[in-house]
Amino acid sequence: MIERDWGTYEILAQGEKWLTKRLVFEVAAEMKPQVHRERNETWLVVAGYGTLFVEGLAHVLSTGEGLKVMRGQWHHFYAGPFGAVVIETWFGELDEEDIER
Repeated sequence: MIERDWGTYEILAQGEKWLTKRLVFEVAAEMKPQVHRERNETWLVVAGYGTLFVEGLAHVLSTGEGLKVMRGQWHHFYAGPFGAVVIETWFGELDEEDIER
């Protein structure tokens, strides 16, 4: 598990041009706004709920709901009052440095 200020994550599986992570958000934690230039992402909430902001639009996601974030779109996540578990899958270049905040 890798710790961040919003919670933890771990890599579940990886292929040549895809990678899947499990993100565990603490109660009311917020991931800072970010953008990626070389990959698309799919976010799927598997426990709890939260709000995924994409290009300034708020999308409230409950368990079982997800959303695609395309390269070049600013996004951030705010976990609900019980926290959230998200499965995030990257498609494209698998570079942790492909991030702007």
